[in-house]
Amino acid sequence: MRRRDFITVGGAAVAWPMLASAQRSFRRLGVLMGTEPTDAEGQARLAALRKALGLLGWKEGSDLETLVWWSTENTHIEMFAMQIVQLKPDVILSNGTPGSGRDWSKAWPNPVPI
Repeated sequence: MRRRDFITVGGAAVAWPMLASAQRSFRRLGVLMGTEPTDAEGQARLAALRKALGLLGWKEGSDLETLVWWSTENTHIEMFAMQIVQLKPDVILSNGTPGSGRDWSKAWPNPVPI
């Protein structure tokens, strides 16, 4: 094996773990729950979401940040939705009748996956 070939293969072997970790960048998920934080069903839904994301390989704090807001009041939901959008998450998930009944995509000029 020539020296140049060895350096190329060796460099690729050293860089591979860095490239593999760089492929999956940090993501931010905004969650708007249309229940109170003490609601058992809302907690179960959020737990199921986190479990499913974990099974797909997403790790909270490592490559994922989940931001959660809770409210059953429409005025709070609108305020929380604006706060979520200002944080520029990669995805917004709305759960429950108050939050899900609106088309949030028309409220802001920049596209956000909802």
